Amino acid sequence: MKKDGVLVFDGAESQFSDIKTAAARGAAGLHEIGVGPGDTVAILMRNSPAYLEAVLGIERITGMPVPLNCGLTEPEIRHILIDSEAVAFICDPEFLAVARAACSKRCQLVSSGAATDGLPGWTDWVVRMSPVPRAGAASFGRLSYTSGTTGRPKGVCRAPLSGESRAAFAGLIDDWFDLGPDVRSATLGPLYHSIQLTYAMAVLRAGGRLYLERGFDADRLLTLVDTKKLSHLNLVPTMMQRMLSLPAERRATADMGSLRFVIHGAAPCPPNTKRAFIDWIGPIVWEYYGSTEMGMISRSDSREWLERPGTLGRAWSGRRLQVRDDAGTVLAAGAVGEVFADFGPAPDFVYKNLPDTTQRARIGDFATNGDIGYLDEAGYLFLLDRREDLIVSGGVNIYPAEVEAALLDHPDIDDCAVVGLPDPDLGRITGAALVLRDAADLDDQSILSWLDQRLARFKHPRRFCRPVDWPRDANGKINRRALIDAF
Repeated sequence: MKKDGVLVFDGAESQFSDIKTAAARGAAGLHEIGVGPGDTVAILMRNSPAYLEAVLGIERITGMPVPLNCGLTEPEIRHILIDSEAVAFICDPEFLAVARAACSKRCQLVSSGAATDGLPGWTDWVVRMSPVPRAGAASFGRLSYTSGTTGRPKGVCRAPLSGESRAAFAGLIDDWFDLGPDVRSATLGPLYHSIQLTYAMAVLRAGGRLYLERGFDADRLLTLVDTKKLSHLNLVPTMMQRMLSLPAERRATADMGSLRFVIHGAAPCPPNTKRAFIDWIGPIVWEYYGSTEMGMISRSDSREWLERPGTLGRAWSGRRLQVRDDAGTVLAAGAVGEVFADFGPAPDFVYKNLPDTTQRARIGDFATNGDIGYLDEAGYLFLLDRREDLIVSGGVNIYPAEVEAALLDHPDIDDCAVVGLPDPDLGRITGAALVLRDAADLDDQSILSWLDQRLARFKHPRRFCRPVDWPRDANGKINRRALIDAF
């Protein structure tokens, strides 16, 4: 008999089977308010067992969850609700005010807690409803929103897997993260991030023990590893950097010997950070490359990375990698171009409501998310940039065009450009170069206050400059790499 996974949150334990039962009861509530197969349901919640219940409940009635970043503003939420055609919206009580403002009449708002102010409540459904039978094979994917060069969030819709394909892919996920019933791990990143949610679900499905945290704290993580004897971790480079930044005497007091598998990804990792982390906990550190669109593409272990510093490994089981030039021609080893991968056992994707954008990302059985890199003679992947303009800050994607559009709404800003600047903690931070209108006197804090109602805080520029000479080519396009020097 397969071992039941255990979730620990705020010191309380829940069996995974109980979470699935609660999800089935919540699914009955969703069915009662009209959610059916193929419908999309948005989620705006912080980490909690109810988050997992909501995702599983939506999938149980073959709906599609739409996780939302908790830092989004009302206009950003409204755009996603409209574009995703969400028929229901589950959110924590703290977000109900902004959710009401963003919701259309066709989208039923649901509190993640008890019923309140005329709204149904998830916890009430879990208590009073009878579990709804599973409506066929549940979709494995979700509708996740990520931005592109236009600055508008794009919905990445992964094709559903069912039957043998679903079971086979779940087995590959277990292999990817080295999961089994003896795993003891923790999820410290927000569940609205695709990889964090995927990992948490995978640990529990494998029968492991998962400590779900409200957020990341480096000292707290060391305590968890030491006292709970964690065996596995899934990190982003910023987490690694902050763990290394703890006082040497604090790190020395924590017994990290129980760890046997640590994997990181979601953003480039500085080589010095990677080497220091391997020196600290041993050659058990893996790195992966993937994306919302393409899923998990490649990975490398410590030995491979030390032999080929900077590599993201070779293609994952059943997948193929290619590098192509602007004309779509496959390039030889060592040549730099756009990175393409086929889907293999992973689910296919489309950009919701953007068929042309989807088509541009495809060449035959291969697709790209726009990353630039090369393959060496042995097939090891190296990336030169996550995308041409993409800023990855602490594992979170920030898109310059979206920030620029918000800045240009300001009546005193005539022109602007947003670039990524190196940062020892977050990897990169956002810098905004500005041209102010004649006689405008605008300080940095006033600009940030202006952005508060337009952009999530994590997208706000951390630094500003007002360059006299802008590096532009003959067509007026800004040379962003040269602009970085202005900072």
